[in-house]
Amino acid sequence: MRHLTVYQRLAAIIAVMSIALFAVSAMQIVMLRGTVIEERQTMVRNLVDSAVKVLNYYDAAATAGKVPAEQARQQAFAAIGAMRWGPYSDYLGIYGTSASDAGVTYVHANPKYINVNRWDYRDSTGKLLIQDIVRAARAGGGFVEYKVPRAGGTDELPKMSYVGAYGSGDKMLAIQAGVYVDDIDAVVYQRALWAGMGGLAGLIVAGIIAFWLGRGIVAPLDRTCTVMDELTRGNLNFEVPFTDRRNEIGRMARSLQIFKDHLAESERMRAEQEQSKQQAAEERRTVLARIADEFERSIGGVIQTTASAAGELQTSAQSMSSIVSGTTDQSAKVAAAAEQTAKNVQTVSASAEQLSSSIQEIAKQVTQSSSIAQNAVDQASKTESMVEKLVHATQKIGEVMALIQTIAGQTNLLALNATIESARAGEAGKGFAVVANEVKALSAQTAKATEEITSQIEAIRDATGATVTAIRDIGATIGQMNEITDAIAAAVEEQGAATKEIARSVQQAAQGTQGVMQHIVGVREASGQVGAAAAQVLSAASQLGSQSDQLKSQTGRFLGNVRAA
Repeated sequence: MRHLTVYQRLAAIIAVMSIALFAVSAMQIVMLRGTVIEERQTMVRNLVDSAVKVLNYYDAAATAGKVPAEQARQQAFAAIGAMRWGPYSDYLGIYGTSASDAGVTYVHANPKYINVNRWDYRDSTGKLLIQDIVRAARAGGGFVEYKVPRAGGTDELPKMSYVGAYGSGDKMLAIQAGVYVDDIDAVVYQRALWAGMGGLAGLIVAGIIAFWLGRGIVAPLDRTCTVMDELTRGNLNFEVPFTDRRNEIGRMARSLQIFKDHLAESERMRAEQEQSKQQAAEERRTVLARIADEFERSIGGVIQTTASAAGELQTSAQSMSSIVSGTTDQSAKVAAAAEQTAKNVQTVSASAEQLSSSIQEIAKQVTQSSSIAQNAVDQASKTESMVEKLVHATQKIGEVMALIQTIAGQTNLLALNATIESARAGEAGKGFAVVANEVKALSAQTAKATEEITSQIEAIRDATGATVTAIRDIGATIGQMNEITDAIAAAVEEQGAATKEIARSVQQAAQGTQGVMQHIVGVREASGQVGAAAAQVLSAASQLGSQSDQLKSQTGRFLGNVRAA
């Protein structure tokens, strides 16, 4: 039932009405037959009453002496026999009931039955109908059923008659008036036919009216459903019909118009929302691109400065390593010269007794010692100059380290600002936050490496200061050796008078040479420390350069993610 269309529902209603009409018609036909029977019973009863009145009339005339009694009776029988009704000229019958004339027929449509005793007459079913009529009259009246032919006919048909009585005792007459059952059925059929035709006509009219009404409902509903289908497809370019009607269709149409207006408003708001969303996304991309450009300009300069400083630091470390290597070589040469001087002094001490005979050899050795001392002075001066350059280089490295620390602080600050901006961006800034954290970690590593390099540079400064002091001591010692050599030269010239002074001077020279050797060993150790420090500086500079490249790569990836967001 839920899936039936309106037409089908109306057809179902008409079908139910038709079935109900046929059922009611069947009941009415049954009731109609009873009604017709009652009508016919009343009619034949009235006919019997009319016959009784006719007999009374003629008997009264006979009693009044107007006509003889027998003649009055015959006239009454003739008048009653002439009474007819119905399409088949139905008639009345009068029969005797007394012992002398019981069964004698006085009035009948068939003349051959007049004055004939038919007491034993049977119908086709064997019923003794004359006896039934007499018994009904004697009982005071009633209905009897039997089969007899129509007037002028031969076929027996079912008949229902009313029997009344006139007179009493031996003079009682049985008056019978009946109707054939098929006449009753014909009347019922005719009335049922007319009722059926009227009902059919009513059904046809009702069907036409129902079709017209259904058409008036279904057609607007169909158009309304078409409009609703268009709405479900998102089509709003149409007019809603029937909005001017003042019935349920009009109410539906007006509600549909309101729904269409609301849907149009929703579409407009959705379009505006989508436009606002696109505009917000465009503004967000613009802001992120601007932030990325600003960050790239800021952090790019810092990274470039850091890489440049790392390169300069690496160059300085390589230069310092070269200087330390040269200092080590010079220290070896000075050590060799000092060792040679020690040997010569020992030779002079051993040959002091042979001084007089070997004065020429002593003069030669003294000249050589003077030359070596002068060379040592020159080397010490050069070493001192290189070490001073090393001091200046370490100071420059300290300045570079300070610049790197400043850059690391700025990088950390930019990373913190990037973290704050990513937190404001929400889900879209998660990648931004990850890169910002990586930048913070790299800046922290850079700061830590810078602190380590600063610590190493401080150690280099301390070692360089010690090296300067040692080289100055070496210069002073070599100066003393030069003075000793000059004294030896003067002693050689005065060898005859100053032998003991020569021995003492040789002893002092031996002690000075030992001090020179000790100082040279210190210089070599300091040079080794400076070389190790230079290697650490070089390693730190390489690490700083690698971290600068990594920071640059991470920053580029971060800016790419920001611009793509």
